[in-house]
Amino acid sequence: AMATEVTAKTALLQGYNAEDAQKLAQQQVQGLAAMGQMFKLTTQKDGVIASQFHYADNQVDLNGNKMSLQEFIGQFAMLGA
Repeated sequence: AMATEVTAKTALLQGYNAEDAQKLAQQQVQGLAAMGQMFKLTTQKDGVIASQFHYADNQVDLNGNKMSLQEFIGQFAMLGA
């Protein structure tokens, strides 16, 4: 809800009317949430988009998925990052 609200206020400042700003904000936040989940960077539960990241001893834990640092970096190399 907070991301949608901030995005809608930004759209208002860019000249959108209130209804269009709200629609645009909902579309953008839903797209961001879907992309984050598709790349396994975020999770979504009860309307909250979140990400948990922990790194220690050459091991990465991203949202409960444990892997080596090399595996983690490899995931993003495949994306062209």
